[in-house]
Amino acid sequence: MGETVVGFETATQIINDASYQARHICGSEGLYQCIIYDLAKRCGQVDRVEREVPVVLPDGKTGYLDFVIDSGGISIAIELKAGANSHRNSLDKAMEVDRRFGTEKSGGLLKDFEKLSAFIKAGAPNSRRAVSVCLETAYIKYGFSPHDVDKYSALANKEAIDFVYGTPGVNPTNLWITSGKRHEITLGRKKSRLEIETSKAFDFGKLDWAAYFADIAMSEPKDETFAQGILYHHLRSLGLTEKQCASEVFFYFARKPGTRASYWLPDLAIFDPGFNGRFNLGINNQEKLQNDYEKLRSLNAIIEIKGSRHFEMLKTSEKVELLRQDLEKLNSHQRPPVEVQTRKEGIRRDRPVNFAMVVASSDGGLNTFIREAKEDTAKQFKFFGLVPTREIGQHTYNKRFERDAETAGFAACFRVPQAKRYV
Repeated sequence: MGETVVGFETATQIINDASYQARHICGSEGLYQCIIYDLAKRCGQVDRVEREVPVVLPDGKTGYLDFVIDSGGISIAIELKAGANSHRNSLDKAMEVDRRFGTEKSGGLLKDFEKLSAFIKAGAPNSRRAVSVCLETAYIKYGFSPHDVDKYSALANKEAIDFVYGTPGVNPTNLWITSGKRHEITLGRKKSRLEIETSKAFDFGKLDWAAYFADIAMSEPKDETFAQGILYHHLRSLGLTEKQCASEVFFYFARKPGTRASYWLPDLAIFDPGFNGRFNLGINNQEKLQNDYEKLRSLNAIIEIKGSRHFEMLKTSEKVELLRQDLEKLNSHQRPPVEVQTRKEGIRRDRPVNFAMVVASSDGGLNTFIREAKEDTAKQFKFFGLVPTREIGQHTYNKRFERDAETAGFAACFRVPQAKRYV
């Protein structure tokens, strides 16, 4: 029982630390997932952390849990609701999904509770815990009222699920509700991470790409959001702060043609120190008061990523088509608007914004396309990856890549055992 308590305390600390980091940023839910993953990977008490973990639901269908953390002899499942969907609080959207669809559709809290409950029941007694985490987002209107907190915490506790409600700001807090008992924690860190000048600390060639691709291979990400999280972790390991790196950043000038509320979203964007952390929204949550100027002034790099279990299962021709689409996204829908808007805003830059493509695949059939794409776009983009040439354990690496990161091919290892399933 002692190990069980220690294991859950580890997960508790990770959740509280993530809430603290999120106190002054505004981004997509994927960004908050990246923060939790990064903290779990850094924690020495965590034996294993997985994302998008399958669990069998009562109706026989498969649901996917945001996280499962193994620590101290137990497994802790986490479902997260946080961030902003365009200018809207994700908690508010989750409640709308619940009102319209109940447990029939993912995106609501009722579905989260169903997945977490199934996870607990499928394990041996005292071997599993589950937590539903709901974080308000900085700078925008809160999604939950006190009544909503009471309602959802009661529903979660009824299924033996811990409920966490976090609020950002100058004095951020996490309210933990377990078996009807409330415990409010004032969040804070003993030691803040020093911000390192991105132009000095962040360099594509200095990132440990071999370690990144090894993590991709070992984790076998179900989709590209997981691959984003792994790269986010490695970028943060260089010294970048939570205000400098984000997934799915909104740029209001980069709308898709013919739409009013659909945008071209980069998989990852990197910013210089001093950026205000408002990745998705404008000032005061008003689109007309855009934050694009601050984003452009601090923008360092935009990255597109291809690498997942689904991608690896596709035919070579289908992979090539997806790569073409991402190159088109970079070349026609992200780079030109960024450059045009930068000139329009009168922003003077010491260096241009970097645009990069990262692909993890063991499909040697991609090499011809990769070589031609590199030749065609060498002046616009950087390409990263590795060509498997020698074995280290289950994974393949190419040491040449470390010396020649900008020009190496980007076919990477993807040979892993089947992911652990919680059923």
